[in-house]
Amino acid sequence: MKYHDKRPDLINLFELYWTVISHLIHNMYHSDTKTCEVILDRAINGLKRFKERMGIKKYNEVMALFAPKNPNFNRVIKKTVQKADDVDLFDKLLRDHMITILKNERKEQEEFLDTIQSVRNQINNILHISKTDHVSLMEEPIIDAANYSLEGDGKRLRPIVTWVKGVIEVSLY
Repeated sequence: MKYHDKRPDLINLFELYWTVISHLIHNMYHSDTKTCEVILDRAINGLKRFKERMGIKKYNEVMALFAPKNPNFNRVIKKTVQKADDVDLFDKLLRDHMITILKNERKEQEEFLDTIQSVRNQINNILHISKTDHVSLMEEPIIDAANYSLEGDGKRLRPIVTWVKGVIEVSLY
């Protein structure tokens, strides 16, 4: 904003901002009416808040730089900002909605982690290979080694598959 009159090679950030908004509306959301309304409301609300926060003089300076090559667009934006109502209400609703979504996601994540822990405990209880009376002295170290490898939280897939395969092989014979 400081050097716009001295450096014509600089990008006008306002034009870039509205170019991105236009791209979102037309190319990403395919001009969906509700989406357009939300995106444009957010953009207009931002300008209205800027006007309230910085004052009319600064707002008019910025708007003069807003779209210098397209005065019609500049006028439309200014009129829309003047007519914008309930800026705070819309922002508060959006903020509250986002907070609710984040809380729900956190709750779902905690429930998911609890479920994982519960399933892990169930698996740990099922996986232990018990020694029966007919286990030979040669088989005992193998069962101990299998139980040891099944107790850890790490790489348990290989011993589990080996155990299942062994149970299937024994039951086939």
